[in-house]
Amino acid sequence: MPKKRLLLTAFLLTPLLAWSQAGQPLTLEECIEMALERSQALKLEEYQAKTSISQAQAAKSIILPSVDLSLSGNYAGAYTPETVTGIDSITTSTGTVYYPSTQPTGEYGDLSWADRYSLNFSVSQNLYDGGRWWSTLKAADISTDMAHLSLEQSRINTIYMVKQVYYTYLGTARLLEVYQENLKSAQYQHDLARERYNVGAASINDTLRTRVGVARAQLQIINGEKELAQRAKDFNLILARPYATPIQLTETDWQDVIIPDVQQSWEMAVKNNPSLRQLERSRELADYNLKIAKSDYIPNVGLSVGYSNSANDPGDLVAKDNTSLSAGIRLNWNLFNGFRTKRNVEQKQIAIRSAEENLNYSAEQLKNNVAQTLLEMEDQQESLRISQVILDAATQDFNLIQEQYRVGSASILDVIRITADYEDAKAGVIQARYNLKLTEAKLYQLLGEQN
Repeated sequence: MPKKRLLLTAFLLTPLLAWSQAGQPLTLEECIEMALERSQALKLEEYQAKTSISQAQAAKSIILPSVDLSLSGNYAGAYTPETVTGIDSITTSTGTVYYPSTQPTGEYGDLSWADRYSLNFSVSQNLYDGGRWWSTLKAADISTDMAHLSLEQSRINTIYMVKQVYYTYLGTARLLEVYQENLKSAQYQHDLARERYNVGAASINDTLRTRVGVARAQLQIINGEKELAQRAKDFNLILARPYATPIQLTETDWQDVIIPDVQQSWEMAVKNNPSLRQLERSRELADYNLKIAKSDYIPNVGLSVGYSNSANDPGDLVAKDNTSLSAGIRLNWNLFNGFRTKRNVEQKQIAIRSAEENLNYSAEQLKNNVAQTLLEMEDQQESLRISQVILDAATQDFNLIQEQYRVGSASILDVIRITADYEDAKAGVIQARYNLKLTEAKLYQLLGEQN
């Protein structure tokens, strides 16, 4: 009974616990950690990396000896040879040699049936193969590094996607707050216009224009809520959560974005970018693959030792009577295989040139992307500074025109125009701020930074 109560309690508390966790504001670091832990795409990449690492480690078995053990047993029947009357002879240069002749006698039912067992054990070791050993080991190490780099790039891409949805959601939410403030302001202006109209201090046009402002603000809120709902679905998708999970995010601390210079950024990208490092390792791998292909021109030398025994009883397989020991050196040199080795070497040389071109092209593209991203950040930083100046001025102008309209020294058209400028200024600061953070996240991705 206590066990059933415990299970029932856990069943009832699980949704409450999930609801409470969903209601807790999430920081950017918590979102990144959650995505890295839950992302199915990243898990698939991890499995692929493990498979590649396992395959690379399996290639190292080339340095180990080959050990074979075989044990067989059978039950066989044979005719028993018997000496028959007569002497056969053969004449040689030294004279005539006489010997008794034998031949199988009897019918099929006269077969002699007996058990027969055999044991064979052999060890073979490659001693020299033209450098294939060394090149295969180095290629396996490079393949392992490439698998790790591929997984690292996937983690960086996941972090970048989290930052994208995080900042996009926050930016959309802040804009929605601006729209809601606009609605309050528009409603206040409409109420004030109606009051002034009732006392004869405003025309019917003023009330109509302010009513349009209210409707426009309401439409902004509807569109903003729709966009925010879509951003929430995108956010939950990245975090591998149900699409309807409520979202509460902690606003990031807005600090001045430090923009590094081009040379410093490029040095960081060369050092840390996993994709570029993977291409560099791919170029090294092509070199070792060429060496492996060329090793087919060189003879292989191997050593082998063996033990074999056969007996009519399993217990006699280790007896000395029928024991056979062997040891030998093997030399294998392929002299002609239809030019397959030559063509293989040509293909590996082409692969080297292709890897070089791919590395150079990707490095140039990365360098251009880094430089372009830095320029975008500089422009956005300046745009944010100007937008903040505009907002400060628009705020003062908005407060002043509200007071002037209240005392009847300004028209409703002036109020609507200045209010629209104030709303645009607030939205401009929000957009510039989050655009800068998004571009900063893109720069971190290019530089291979996991922060």
